[in-house]
Amino acid sequence: MSDLQMIGHLDIKEHDAIKRVYSPEGIAPTLTTCGGYREVKILDLSKFRVRKLTPTEYGRLQAFPMQDWEQVVSDSQAYKQFGNAVTVSVVTAIAQKLGECLNATAINLRRDLGGMDDAQ
Repeated sequence: MSDLQMIGHLDIKEHDAIKRVYSPEGIAPTLTTCGGYREVKILDLSKFRVRKLTPTEYGRLQAFPMQDWEQVVSDSQAYKQFGNAVTVSVVTAIAQKLGECLNATAINLRRDLGGMDDAQ
């Protein structure tokens, strides 16, 4: 499954986004820098409970190489750091598409300007 799947709400008195519980299958919702009780919550089917993503899972979602990662700050600080991070693979894909568009625009512009020179 590749869709974001909200599968329930926790019965707590907070903002709607804080109550949401997501399926561990599919894509992840937006990570935030809030930390504390606002982390993304998923249904852990192996233990039949709702849990928040760990700082390591946040790092993986942000495409950090986590195999040699050692946490040296509190969980709260790690959530904030990963939430503030820019996902390099996403920025790379955006930059590649922008480059393709700029190249296509430059080719069209040269063609159009070249055609104008021929008409004069």
